[in-house]
Amino acid sequence: ADVIPKQGKQAPWQVTNNYLEDRKSLKNAKFDDGVLRFHKHSEVTTRKPKLVS
Repeated sequence: ADVIPKQGKQAPWQVTNNYLEDRKSLKNAKFDDGVLRFHKHSEVTTRKPKLVS
């Protein structure tokens, strides 16, 4: 029940594997569905990566 489908028969779950088609369909797509939250990063981090040997 908590799983999002990876592909379906209809948009937005239809995977075309075609850059031009995806670009055309995403140009006017509405991403604000009232659930997802979009925000910019306000903090720049300069943390060094943890090295694992």
